[in-house]
Amino acid sequence: MLIDTESLENTFFDIHCHTMNLSHPSLYAFLKRFLKIPHNPVFAMAGGAVIGGTVGLLAPFFGGGIGRKFLNHLSIMERNVSRILMAMEDDFPNPISIGEKEFKGLTIAPLLMDFWADEEAEKIYYPFTPKSIIPQILDVLNGIADYANTVRGVEYDECIKEFSEVSKWGRQIGAKKQWRLDLRRLTTSNRDSILDKYGPKKRKLMALPFLGLNTRYCYLKTKKRKSHESTDLPLLLEKYFVGNANEPYTGTLEGLSGKFGCFQGNLRKIGGDYFLGIKVYPPLGFDPWPENEKDELEKVEHLYSFCEENQIPIVSHCSDGGFKVGDPQAAVERSHPKKWSSVLHKYGKLRLNIAHFGGQNSGLRYTESWWNMPYRKLMFGGDPEWAAVIIELMKGYGNVYSDISYSGVNDKYYHSFLEIIEKNYEIENKVLFGSDFTINLLSINSYRKYIENFLNTKHLSDSLKIKLCNTNPRNFLFNK
Repeated sequence: MLIDTESLENTFFDIHCHTMNLSHPSLYAFLKRFLKIPHNPVFAMAGGAVIGGTVGLLAPFFGGGIGRKFLNHLSIMERNVSRILMAMEDDFPNPISIGEKEFKGLTIAPLLMDFWADEEAEKIYYPFTPKSIIPQILDVLNGIADYANTVRGVEYDECIKEFSEVSKWGRQIGAKKQWRLDLRRLTTSNRDSILDKYGPKKRKLMALPFLGLNTRYCYLKTKKRKSHESTDLPLLLEKYFVGNANEPYTGTLEGLSGKFGCFQGNLRKIGGDYFLGIKVYPPLGFDPWPENEKDELEKVEHLYSFCEENQIPIVSHCSDGGFKVGDPQAAVERSHPKKWSSVLHKYGKLRLNIAHFGGQNSGLRYTESWWNMPYRKLMFGGDPEWAAVIIELMKGYGNVYSDISYSGVNDKYYHSFLEIIEKNYEIENKVLFGSDFTINLLSINSYRKYIENFLNTKHLSDSLKIKLCNTNPRNFLFNK
């Protein structure tokens, strides 16, 4: 666990990942885009036959590699948060090296997402109910605390050998029947000594989450609530990013790492430094600059003004893919990086990560060259303008960064990325490593494989790799 400047310099950062499971997304709102079948029973039966026939035709493919990837993805997403973190820890080689640089720890930034969605009532027996982000917040904070206080593997054996009296609190869980010890359950007189030697600060992975926020489902103090689930935006920001006398928000490594594993289950009682920053997600309805909606513009301006003043980092999804609800074309328009041009024109000091660098195909097409033109032309989607706009924003504003999450599933991307850097040397210090785990399991087998792709690529120099996974994230994430 990170506790000082020296350990910070020896830590590998994954700036963009997810610990969500299947209970968190609003699958109803997502799938409704694909299931727009008329209510007439005849059409409904015909639609059902088409869907059933399509599934039947695709069934052979799901018996092969595609099917195994899908099942692999579901296997992770059906776990609770603590077990997702354990899987990530198990996949991270310890230590790992880039050239002469050795990394002994992994710090990840799980991005929560506000999946609330307004949907018109359908003629179904159980009407749709929007999904609050509160259960997801509780799951993530409880999961981080559970992971941070769980001793297992070799550490468990060492702990039991040294403190034999704690063996009665051990238990076997998981598919591998691994013995684990929850340090929070201990009542032994040696509890403090055990926590000091085997507690949260000994984990090789530390999770510092970003709070998912959609201003569309918040309100300002002078506005009406949308529902009992909606949130007072100023109070929300002040609670987590100002904090209170006992737990002020610092945005520093020391403050944030000090809260790692400390959550005790009650959101009402916590203050600052439980969240590192804020995640916004345009495909789910957030509009970075809703210039034609006065009330919504007022809310996003309050958000940006607060974050700029308090130096709160913001991460925004920026690709034409993702978890879309409602009109898919409108979702793409909200995601376009040019939306952030208007924001930054007024809030030029905003600390912002425009995630995904516009998407893998955006980067591939930005650097199209003859040597792999056939490969790139076969890729679906991807607009080079997205990469171009992001590059100009990084050049123009000192606190604007972009991560390359998900793109590293394919080594060809790193060749294109190097071309981007060679053409735009000014942004070398503004790009961040990200995995987009668990979502990237749709294209790659494991978290370990994604990291190994990055470590082993011949396209990037050691010095550039170190900037992406250590130097640049440190500059983006933490208040000085």
